[in-house]
Amino acid sequence: MRNRLQVVLQVLLALVACLLGIATNYATSTDEAPWLLEAIRQAAVPAIGLLIVAMVVGQVVVYRLENPAPAPSEWPRDRIPYPGLDAFGEDETAVYFGREAQAAELTRRLHASAPRPADRFLMLTGASGSGKSSLVRAGVMPRLRRRRWTIVPTFSPGSNPLHALAASLAAAGGGGESADTVLRRLRQGPESLAAEVSRLRSGQFRRVLLVIDQFEELVTLAGEREQAQFLEALHACLRQEPSVRVLATCRVDLLGRLLGTGHAPFLQHPVAIGTLSRAQLVQVVERPGALVGISFEPSLVEVIVDDTGTDDALPLLAYLLQELYFACGPGGTVTEEMYRQLGGVVGALALQADNTVAALGTPGGIEFALRVLLKFVTVEERDLARRPVRLSELTDQEQYVVDAFIEARLIRSYAAEGTAGNTNGHRDAYAEVTHEALFRQWAPLRQEAEARAERLRERAELERWAADWERSGRSADYLLTGERLTVAQRWLAALEEAGQASAPARALVDASQRRDLAFLGRVSDSIGRQMLASAETEPERALLLSLAALGECAPTPAARRGLMTALAASHLQTRLDGHTDTVTEVHTTAPIA
Repeated sequence: MRNRLQVVLQVLLALVACLLGIATNYATSTDEAPWLLEAIRQAAVPAIGLLIVAMVVGQVVVYRLENPAPAPSEWPRDRIPYPGLDAFGEDETAVYFGREAQAAELTRRLHASAPRPADRFLMLTGASGSGKSSLVRAGVMPRLRRRRWTIVPTFSPGSNPLHALAASLAAAGGGGESADTVLRRLRQGPESLAAEVSRLRSGQFRRVLLVIDQFEELVTLAGEREQAQFLEALHACLRQEPSVRVLATCRVDLLGRLLGTGHAPFLQHPVAIGTLSRAQLVQVVERPGALVGISFEPSLVEVIVDDTGTDDALPLLAYLLQELYFACGPGGTVTEEMYRQLGGVVGALALQADNTVAALGTPGGIEFALRVLLKFVTVEERDLARRPVRLSELTDQEQYVVDAFIEARLIRSYAAEGTAGNTNGHRDAYAEVTHEALFRQWAPLRQEAEARAERLRERAELERWAADWERSGRSADYLLTGERLTVAQRWLAALEEAGQASAPARALVDASQRRDLAFLGRVSDSIGRQMLASAETEPERALLLSLAALGECAPTPAARRGLMTALAASHLQTRLDGHTDTVTEVHTTAPIA
């Protein structure tokens, strides 16, 4: 409808220009005009006025179509209006405040015509905790859905981005297809994604939006081959399908690494998301609570806004507001006493973590709790980052700690499909910290993670090697050998001692050790058989090689037989000088197996 109105407005503009020209010509001419042109001249001036009014009305209608009025803010009184450490979801747009202008601008840019493929890719970047995901999900996606866009469910690339994309497309299709079925089609070539998008549209001329959250995972988690396959498919789709738009979020500190992937032309015009102003923070605090009847004591909102000043301002504020909701309930009044008891903006999260550990009552106390929580922390570049943990890998005691932190809303659990090592399509239960603010703002965990940073980095490297091996279908070419295997064995032993070893890393090292031992066994057997054949003619050489096979390779039966045969055939005589008395005893320094 918007396009048709724009065509009508262009036609009206042409008519206005023609009529204005006619009126001007005959207004300055004294010659007598034909009756038809005279009638047009007399009607031109009022017609111009009417057409101008029609154009203004049309422009207002087009603007309204491009910028629809937000849906009325309706919110159930018994539903929590603050998301805590979780990002806002699309169904929480009624309580999403503070970034309406930026959401409208992003919507306008996505909806505008985009003649070049690079214009169809929009990157939203900002610091961790700045609210990128919330802006996309609660700000932009509802606006585009009201314009009848087809929106593919949000996904993060992870270690297997093409599989994550396939799972999202399968969910959008709604036809019961599995992610593996879609993945097989995507792997046929970069052009396959465009065909999948066409299938989603079902012949209708509707724009399609792909939303990729945490786009930086392409360089922090995915291998080079997976990264290249995903980006080539994405960019081929943008070149072939003018109706497709991609909206991605990325941490600003990792944008530089993405620019080095060879696909920089698509990433050169990111949109930055900054901090909220004081007026916007006031809206974030007051307006969601007002929907469920919550009020604040006079001047308390200003105190809260003043205290919101750390790098993790938004997640810490969101967590505090959720705790205040639980403290006062719908229709209640938030008092300064409640605010102080919860620890304020900066202290609320740390106080909750302290109380959770204190209530555990586990034999190991905080030391054991920190060891468990360290499983949820990894190192990316030089920064700490959250790490998903498969719940099936936890012991009962560890699960008890995790459950307590889930209850405190500091850890969340979810079902994940298509993770490394799981290609059967079933969903595994995982957990991860709700937000990185937990190990940035809670001093005990932050200090523990910083002290163990090198160990966490080693675990992350081992897990990257394990993920490469899994993605290759456990190919023998991806197993560790030589110095890498020695290093991996040392790392794994240290991780086992610290209780931080993961199942994928353990499986990789075990498989590599088995192959290494099998290879050494074959070498030892081969040497042993050769020595059996040459022991009579070269007993000394056979003796030395048999000892090397047993000591450096593996103590196989063939190597032992070769040694014994060489010993039996050896008649080595050596003259020993230097003694001045009778020789009563001789000791050999060569080990005999």
